[in-house]
Amino acid sequence: MDTFKLVYTYLNYIDELRGVVVPNLFPILDKLHEIDPHNVIPPELWFASENEIKGLVWDLFLVRVRLAY
Repeated sequence: MDTFKLVYTYLNYIDELRGVVVPNLFPILDKLHEIDPHNVIPPELWFASENEIKGLVWDLFLVRVRLAY
C-alpha cells in the first residue's frame, strides 16, 4: 500500500481512536486531526498492510500522549 492510503484514511483512523480512548485525551486527538497527513511520512514510503498504517497513527498518538504526561 502506498502513502495515498494513509492520506486518504488518516482522519478516519483518528476518529476510530476517539471511540476507544478516554475523553481527557481528546485534545491530543484534536491536535492530530489538524496535522496534514502529507507531512507525516515521505511519499515513497510503502506499507505492507492497512494494519501497519493504523499502527503508524497509533504511534503518532502515543508519542504525543507520552509528551503530554
